[in-house]
Amino acid sequence: MEWNEGFAKLVDQIFCLIPSDQLPEKRDDDPPIELDNLANVGKLDVTKVMVGAFQGMAGQRIVDEIYDMANTTNKLDVSFERAYRLLLKIDCHKYSREDGTIVEYAPTWRRYHETFQQLITESKNIASAGKCYAERYALEVPEKLEKLRKIIEDPRTEEETFEETRKRANKTMQLIEASINLLLKDMADTEARATKLGAKLSELSKGVTILSEELERDVDCLATTVDIDVAIQTTEEHIKNVQTKLEKLKTQVSALFSVAAVSFTLGGGIGWIAGARCACGILPTLGFRARDVLCVLGAVLACMGLDDWGLTKASKKELETAKENLEALKRKRDALAQSNTDVNAIQEEVTSIVTQLGTIMKIWSSIQSDAVQLKGWLKGCLNPDVPVEDVARDLSEIKIGLVYSILCQVLQIYATEVNVSTLNPLDT
Repeated sequence: MEWNEGFAKLVDQIFCLIPSDQLPEKRDDDPPIELDNLANVGKLDVTKVMVGAFQGMAGQRIVDEIYDMANTTNKLDVSFERAYRLLLKIDCHKYSREDGTIVEYAPTWRRYHETFQQLITESKNIASAGKCYAERYALEVPEKLEKLRKIIEDPRTEEETFEETRKRANKTMQLIEASINLLLKDMADTEARATKLGAKLSELSKGVTILSEELERDVDCLATTVDIDVAIQTTEEHIKNVQTKLEKLKTQVSALFSVAAVSFTLGGGIGWIAGARCACGILPTLGFRARDVLCVLGAVLACMGLDDWGLTKASKKELETAKENLEALKRKRDALAQSNTDVNAIQEEVTSIVTQLGTIMKIWSSIQSDAVQLKGWLKGCLNPDVPVEDVARDLSEIKIGLVYSILCQVLQIYATEVNVSTLNPLDT
């Protein structure tokens, strides 16, 4: 039967999709490096895989990173939270820029953290959906291929005509094509979602990097716009000058008091202190009566004049204000020093975040690349322009069914390892 021989050749080509553990017999064109039994108990080993994005040692490193996704997401959560707490400390100082705006980064950072968790949830959903279609392919298509092979090997029953057998085989082939076309559609959806996810992760990575750079510039600018050490030194010198002025005034008052007291004692109340004898009560330690002392103070104040008295009062107020300014400058200096330390710590967390996000982006880039390659191979199966010999050889060499089995397990591992914690309420 000429048709039977040609169709058998075509089916033999498609049969290469069946994983080797489902083959009824050993084929001569099996690849020298087997891909089956790669998912033994324990971690998935892809070091011997020769095709797809998950192959060899490079592919194994990516697979190992997928196994470590629980640790990766936990590190990201911790880094986001640590940086957030540090940003709250910086924001509470209410630093003001030259244009009058307040330095405030914690709310924006919190939104970045929420975005990260949303993207992780989205990636988990994409992996779960991809795992479902890859698993469906691993079960559904090989079963239909096995059914088709049985038709070819035992083409007719006694009651069935050749045309009926051909129709049955064609119908089975159409079901296989329908399954592959559905798989292509699902893969296109996964590829598109993975591409968007990668773009969002990249945007988030850029966002946290830009924020940390802007924060660093703000704190540096605050420290350099006004030299706090110079301002503190100037204020301290000003305090010394005011204290010197007050000491001079104090010395002047003391001298005037002494002169007035001596004059009062020698003069016995003559002249401008004559009324002192009218005072009642004696100051036991000085020998002066209370009214005598008041007379002396009155004499001192009269000698000082109102200008000197006002100057003393103003100098005391000036000294008090200068000391308050000095304490404020010292607090600002200490705050900026601590903020600078906090900024360095935030930069370390940002570096960790960017690194971990890069790991997730690499994983999804690999999944996307794997989907693109497998889509190309599947389309080649249905492309009538490709020589049958080439398709048969390629499918036999790459063992596409096993590659899909690996993709299925990769997605399943990702979906299983990813966890999303609940954020605490936003601090105000």
